[in-house]
Amino acid sequence: MDGDAVIGRDEELARLRVFADAAAFGRAVLVLEGEAGAGKTTLWRAGVRAARERGSLVLEARPAAAEARLSFAAVGDLLGPVLEDVADELPRPQESALRVALLLDEPGSAPAAEHAVSAAVLAALRALAARRPVVVAIDDVQWLDTSSAGALAYAWRRLRDEPIGLLVALRAETEAAAALVEGERLPVAPLTLGAVHRLLRTRLDLALPRPLLRRVHDASGGNPFFALELGRALRQRKGLPASTEPLPVPDNLLQLVGHRLARLPDATREALAIAAALARPTLPLLATAGVGEEALAPAFRSHVLEVDGDRVRLAHPLLAAAVHDALDAAARRSLHRRLAAVAVDEEERARHLALAADGPDDAVAAALDEAAERAARRGAPAAAADLLALSRRFTPEDEDEALRRRQRREAAYANLIGDPERARTLLEELRASAPPGPVRAEILAELGFVHLYGVDWRSGVALYRGALDDAGDDDRVRAEAELGLAAVLDLVQDDVAEVIEHARRAAELAGPWRPKMLAQALSLQAKNELLAGRGFPASLVERALALEPVTLHLPVVHRPSDFVAFMLALVDDFGGALDRYEAIRGAALERGEEAPFVWTAARMAQVECLTGAWDRALEHVEEGLEVAVQAGQEANEAVLLATRALVEAHRGRED
Repeated sequence: MDGDAVIGRDEELARLRVFADAAAFGRAVLVLEGEAGAGKTTLWRAGVRAARERGSLVLEARPAAAEARLSFAAVGDLLGPVLEDVADELPRPQESALRVALLLDEPGSAPAAEHAVSAAVLAALRALAARRPVVVAIDDVQWLDTSSAGALAYAWRRLRDEPIGLLVALRAETEAAAALVEGERLPVAPLTLGAVHRLLRTRLDLALPRPLLRRVHDASGGNPFFALELGRALRQRKGLPASTEPLPVPDNLLQLVGHRLARLPDATREALAIAAALARPTLPLLATAGVGEEALAPAFRSHVLEVDGDRVRLAHPLLAAAVHDALDAAARRSLHRRLAAVAVDEEERARHLALAADGPDDAVAAALDEAAERAARRGAPAAAADLLALSRRFTPEDEDEALRRRQRREAAYANLIGDPERARTLLEELRASAPPGPVRAEILAELGFVHLYGVDWRSGVALYRGALDDAGDDDRVRAEAELGLAAVLDLVQDDVAEVIEHARRAAELAGPWRPKMLAQALSLQAKNELLAGRGFPASLVERALALEPVTLHLPVVHRPSDFVAFMLALVDDFGGALDRYEAIRGAALERGEEAPFVWTAARMAQVECLTGAWDRALEHVEEGLEVAVQAGQEANEAVLLATRALVEAHRGRED
């Protein structure tokens, strides 16, 4: 059997050759799109071969359904083999974040920035493309894990003329895949009758009479996977069916796959169930789980299981679904208990424990909680939020404090990944059940933060005032509420005196024990002292800047240096303002912070306009607009368009 033969796909192969040629010289995208079993993977492999024949470096990932909930699984497949080749060319924070995300280094005490991983992926791709053309090839992109999808989408939006191609096979669009699959589509159409004939002859050595061949073609709809399954079932029969007899297979594909699996020994089906349930099954890991080569051999012979190096995978995702569906509930729980004992990754282990449990369980909830914290430190807040949601489900109802703590953390991560509505809902539930006092004050402050940056910042005023009313004598909670209120009122800018008062109180309550809070409070106070016409508050600025090192984990526009840059521009120190903004811009690029980068571009354009450097101002506008439009930042896009209008007016282009 020639496993590499591509049958009945001359037009598709020609398109793949065009893609491979284009990718050798610049940006190119090709999406192979079709139903399950249509032959996308076969064509994807042909595209990979074509790219390699043209000298491109091919980075491959073949995500599976079990990996979809893991963190950075596909990024590891793509960049893991080449990371050491480009590590020296990455900024140190990016290299460190990427190593932690790929489980090459242990996480630090502070959560990793997801944007730093995304920026590292972009830098790595650019470094590789500077040496030779690169093709990023992802099969079954619908199973791409959310963390990898976000990092790759971030990088792909920013690549321009580099010789980098993207080749993906897509069965069904998902939220994780949607950002990656914008580009030329190549529908993988059904095979013709003649192509099905050649497929059955080549793969199964099966020659059918034309009337029966047509029935197979009609029943399969030209889907090669379906046709092969029908052909296998026919080959197992004693004699061919008469024209009046039904084909000897179920109509439903899962039943058909189950029919194929039923021919395998019990030990092999058990081994396949283990392989299907593991996120990244390998021969050594299967051996650790008690699966020997004897059990796997029939699956390899029948082409149910494939091997690539020491990694194994079922030939089609539906085979994995059929294996898992064949188990009853008790058998599934037993299987996942077994896999929890051998899983190497703590996140996967926690998920297996959850699937093994049949009700609330303190140990399972704690394991999921710890896995969430680890995912957050790796820079995967989306995975952390999902793990905390699972953790809450398995937390016993009488564990009120643990439930509230996990729900609040889930809300924080949901807000961080750009899902403020989920965060708001979670916190509103807690708010409704919390009695007056410091705990409810904390919830109100967290809800105020969600409204400030994700819902409607005006409504944050009432929430922060409510937090102050409930805080009582708890200085830490009062400091958070005062700081939040100052930040919201700073945006409203109705009364700078009130902003100053709340910022001053926040600074007093924060004291030296809470330096990050103190730095932000001093910055807000200094800015509004200047806006109030009280002169440049040099002592406040010095105190705030001295605390800059403790704010380095915050978004760059929350650091004292950003406030100071704004203030310097207000007092006509344009050179000083631009120097600070340039440093902020570089930090935003390094950390992959899109909104702060765009906002800084607008500020720099406004300052350059004041100096008369109108061409440079427009360069900043265009740079910011490019990112704002790609990232869907409509508010920042509006600010940049207004800034462009201001510059053009100065140039006399009133139209």
